[in-house]
Order: sequence, then structure tokens, then C-alpha cells
Amino acid sequence: MQEDFPHKNHVAGKVEKAVNELVQFLDTFYTDVEGWLELADIYVSCNQYVLSHVLLLTPQNPFYVLQATETAYTSEDFSLAIKMFLTVVDMTNTDDSEQLLQESTPLGITVRAWFGMKLCTHWLAQNANLKSLLNTSPLKNMELLDELAMEHLQVAYSSLGQKGEITKGRQEVFAWVTTPLA
Repeated sequence: MQEDFPHKNHVAGKVEKAVNELVQFLDTFYTDVEGWLELADIYVSCNQYVLSHVLLLTPQNPFYVLQATETAYTSEDFSLAIKMFLTVVDMTNTDDSEQLLQESTPLGITVRAWFGMKLCTHWLAQNANLKSLLNTSPLKNMELLDELAMEHLQVAYSSLGQKGEITKGRQEVFAWVTTPLA
């Protein structure tokens, strides 16, 4: 039977060559954001995380901040992830501070950031060995952050879908979102 996948060392050699060529390219063209993103993707595929250069080059792009934030969450750096999820929310919020929560439905990337916040607070609440992190800012107010994420996600999933239909999956999201911290 012929093997469909190349030998592991063959793949590792190609990844190493790609990394070397990208690093050489980025030494010359340091401001190439797409090059840094490609390098970050390669590192992620090898369970290594590098997005700091992308954030240095484009700190105003909330999607890149969210990508780095989700990487911090994946790496179990929950303190950093919570701070960065809040940064994404701040970056994507409208400037109208007079707007009520019910009138400002979070969309797209903001909903992902609130989901990330909810995941962080739940994960920390369920893992007693990480309780030492709760003394660091912003984790001192984890219950309040969890409640805030819950409120925003409920607003996002309370809105009407296309042609007046209620957002699909609403009950499932509400059941999960309203689950109290352990």
C-alpha cells in the first residue's frame, strides 16, 4: 500500500526551509505584514506562536489583535488573553458612550471577543490550580467580567436574524452563556 503522506522528516525539512526563507525575506522586507502572518501560521502549525511583529506593524487592526489573543488563550495565558479580548472589544466598539447595551448589538469580531472572554472566565473558574492568577489584574473581578460577557452575548443572540427570524442556536448559546461560574 502506498503512503499518502510524505515521510515526517521530509515535511519537517520543507517547513524548516520555508521558515528560513521567510525569515531571510523578512530581514529585508521587515514591514511585510503578510509575510509575518505567513510565518506565524507556520509556527502555529508547529505549536509555536509568534504574532508580536504583526502587532507592532499594525496595532490598529482588531482582527490581528484577536488572532494574537486567541493564540494567548490557546497557550493558556489567560491573564493576557482577557486583557487582549477587552482590547479587541474596545477597538471595535462605537464611540457613542450614550448608547444603551440593548441598543448596541455586538457583531462579528466583537462577538468573538466576548465569547473568548466567556471561555477564559469559565476555564479559570473550573481549574482550581490556576486560582493564583485570580489575584492579578484584571482577574480580580472575574465574576464581573463573566457577567459582562454574558450580557453582551445575550444581546448579540437576542437580535433578529435575516427576514425576521430569531438568530439560530439562540437557546443553546443562552444555556451556555448563562451557566454560572463554578
